[in-house]
Amino acid sequence: METSTPLLLATDMKMDWRPLVAATGKLAVAWSRPVVPVHVVTVDTDSVLVDYYRRQLTQQLFEPLMQEVSGESWTMQHPVVLTGAIVDRIVSFGLQHESPLIIVGAGRMTASGALVPGTLTEGVLQASRRPVLAVHPVQPLNFARLICPVDNSATARRGLQNAIQLARTFGSALTVMSVVPEVSWLEAAAEVRTLTNAIEEYSLRWEQEFDAILADCDFTGVNWTRVVKFGSPADEIAAEAQRQNADLLIVGAIGRSGLAQAMLGSTVRRLFRQLPCSLLVVHDVDLPRAVN
Repeated sequence: METSTPLLLATDMKMDWRPLVAATGKLAVAWSRPVVPVHVVTVDTDSVLVDYYRRQLTQQLFEPLMQEVSGESWTMQHPVVLTGAIVDRIVSFGLQHESPLIIVGAGRMTASGALVPGTLTEGVLQASRRPVLAVHPVQPLNFARLICPVDNSATARRGLQNAIQLARTFGSALTVMSVVPEVSWLEAAAEVRTLTNAIEEYSLRWEQEFDAILADCDFTGVNWTRVVKFGSPADEIAAEAQRQNADLLIVGAIGRSGLAQAMLGSTVRRLFRQLPCSLLVVHDVDLPRAVN
């Protein structure tokens, strides 16, 4: 198996790591990559001795995980325990080792069925320039049904190209989705430079741009469908994922309409609380290609 550029599995050791391992194993096999598990201990003292014992204790916590993957067809490397600021250390480790993907837990479920984001998830999603996969704690990530929201921006196109490649790798059904955002008449008129039927013209042009993006993509070998919705992007995307019982949402990091910024910014908690599946955010680096 490939020994360089491992997938980075980051865990805070507080949530159930089995969904993470199951999803990670599928990707490790498809991409022929090793996996390095990483945990960060926040240091609140300058004592080298205390730091040492914290590392030793955390290494012991990895033993059940290492036993779980023993004998699998993919390689789990020796766990790495780092100290310092959690998000900074995970992101810098991924950058230093050129990890093609950082995998984290999306969070934990409450008794009411709401998803509470993990302590490191939001920070890593925002700070990393490498792809980040947030694995849902309940919905298994089988890669059977993928949804890729597109907002007609360059970064959204990158997300779509990666979604297509991932669909080819796993034989997934792919839904390419665009949400025409709700805008005022004044905003629409300024965008389309007309006063007559401004909102209708705005929606029409949005769909035309969306179709132009689709026409420019190579969907050979992929079972895909086109979906257009109107309204709040986060709400509509979550609703479509729920309707399809989707495995994974794939988005570009920053979009023209602020789609991903909304997901990673002020409304991230609202999205996560209704997120019914895993989320993959593609930043400046593409995902690996499958090994034939």
